[in-house]
Amino acid sequence: GCGREGIPRRAAIQCRSMDDLAYEELFAATAGLGNWHEVNGKDQYLANRDECLSCLRDLQIALKQDGPETGCVVRLKLGEWKVLSSHLVPLFTSYREDNEISASVLKLMVSLTT
Repeated sequence: GCGREGIPRRAAIQCRSMDDLAYEELFAATAGLGNWHEVNGKDQYLANRDECLSCLRDLQIALKQDGPETGCVVRLKLGEWKVLSSHLVPLFTSYREDNEISASVLKLMVSLTT
């Protein structure tokens, strides 16, 4: 995980900053996971499979590059956006039959929560 203890003061200050390109890429990857839509009077979480898988890979890469030395800025931003509860959990429950999506989502969940 990426705890704040032991983070040098300089890195802790960097926690709150992310360059515009990295922010836009992270936002696009999150947006590409899918969203809630009303279908026949019921809310369903829907995703474009190929785009979703690509975005899951992008998020996994971003998390691998994130850590105490970068101020955990990716994890903080994903937490601020509530990606786990608003995208990953619904994506997992809606696409649990899709082995590739569910495995990728589980990897991300583990990365975010350990």
